[in-house]
Order: sequence, then C-alpha cells, then structure tokens
Amino acid sequence: MESENVFSDSSCSSVPISMSIVEASSCVSSTCSSTYISSQLYYTTTTCPSDTKSYAASTYGSTKYLLVDVYSDTDCTAYSGTAVVAATGNCEVLGSTGQGVITTVFSNGSAQLEYFMDASCIYTASSPYIISKDLLTSHACFQGFKLYSNSDGSSSSGTIGTTGNNGGGSGLGTGVIVGIIAGVLLLVLIVAGILWCRCRRDRTKQEQEQEQQYVQTPGALEDPVAASEDFYQVPITPQKTGTASTTLREGCG
Repeated sequence: MESENVFSDSSCSSVPISMSIVEASSCVSSTCSSTYISSQLYYTTTTCPSDTKSYAASTYGSTKYLLVDVYSDTDCTAYSGTAVVAATGNCEVLGSTGQGVITTVFSNGSAQLEYFMDASCIYTASSPYIISKDLLTSHACFQGFKLYSNSDGSSSSGTIGTTGNNGGGSGLGTGVIVGIIAGVLLLVLIVAGILWCRCRRDRTKQEQEQEQQYVQTPGALEDPVAASEDFYQVPITPQKTGTASTTLREGCG
C-alpha cells in the first residue's frame, strides 16, 4: 500500500494532518519535502504500510483521528482506499485535494465532520455531519464506507447522535449517514463520493517533479449518502464548548 502523509511542520516530525492510503503494486517511500496545497505551504512524506488500521494507530498514538475505508460498491467488498484525518477540532487540509475539514471526536465517543471547499475552511460545502459512537465502534458497512476512530482507546467507529449545547452527540439508532465530504467530502459522512488523490513523486537529488494520479479514495467526497440514525447531517452547526470535545494531546494543524 502507499500512503501520502501531509504535515504542517517542515521536519514532518509531528502527527500527520491527514493521510491518503491506496493499494499499490509497487511503493517507493520518500522523505519529508515541501509542497503547496491551495497556495499554502505543507510538507509530505510517502510511506508503504502493510495495514491501514495498525499504521494509523501507531502513527497517531493518543492523538484522536477519524479513519474512513472507502469502497467502490455499497456492500463494502471492493476496496478503493483509506482516508485518515486528525480530529483536532481545527481546520485541516484533506490530503492534497485542497479542501478543508474540521473533525471533532467528542468525549462520549461520537464525532462531527464539517467539510469545506477550501483549505482555510472559509467556504463551507455542507452543514456538519454527526457520526454516532455505535457506528464508529461497529465498523458496519454503510453505503460503501466503514468508519473508525481511536476514541476511548479503540479504533472503532461510533454512532451518530444529536448535538447538544455541549457539542456531544447523544447517540441515535442506526441509519442516518449522509455523504461525507462533498467535493472531496460532501461530508454526509466522510461517506458520500470520495475522490482520493494519489501522488507519486519521482524524487532525485536534482529533480523535484511530482506526478499525481487520482484514484477513488476518502479524500474527496461528492455524492451525498442517505441519512441514518448513526450518521446524519446537522441542519444548524452545533455549538461547541471546551468540555464537549476530546482535547488532543498534539495538534496537526
């Protein structure tokens, strides 16, 4: 497998802002190098993990993250790729797509996603989506997506619930997943059409050319998905407070 990892620091020593992982017949790792995404300077590395779940767990450690496996079919039998985003509660760039996402994992195990058409999270693509703890922990296939999180010490996904004044989801029944990340995550669930950006860079000491080929991965979602009790879109952005979300030990933005 091949993973493109995006960092905010020039040494690529922090936790990645996001990772885009796809299957690859051959993979060549690369060291930290600078790149511009939507006119903003970021840094990337390429790694060759053998397993997406264990790789994300070891990479992020105690830092909260949301992982989405994307499939080309609604039964989750034809794997396309995996997207991982640090759940910092702040605006983060989604891979090399140029879109932004704000991902928050609440203390009750539920999560919230907000997708934007720009890397600065100014132009919203849709209202926020809530993912229940049950959906995150069951890893159930939902219209071609499977969700995971390391909240509460596990890499499971959670169910979606309504958001109260404290920002935490109450956790509803199964059945509300809208599409995740429009345009790259319409974000009806980090689940809705996902267009992954796969970048291969031919790195030499004298050349800095990079070649990108796009594959279907959880970096960009464009098509909305049917809502359910575990995944649904919030009509109004819920109020967030300091006690509502889990505080990350290390930010990636």
